[in-house]
Amino acid sequence: MKTLSERIDDYMQRKGLDRQTAVDALLTFALDTIDGRRKGGKKVGNRPQQEKHLARARKARTKP
Repeated sequence: MKTLSERIDDYMQRKGLDRQTAVDALLTFALDTIDGRRKGGKKVGNRPQQEKHLARARKARTKP
């Protein structure tokens, strides 16, 4: 298992970015993903069952 620093270095090399730009891009992606999941967006996740799960959760939240 690679360390976090090694994974960031690999990402930098693949994308041709400097370290700060790579870290910013990775943090932005991670935070956007977290926000999307928290808000129950339909385009989040890679499981086909997740859309049904989110619909059920939204329905449960709207009930008084």
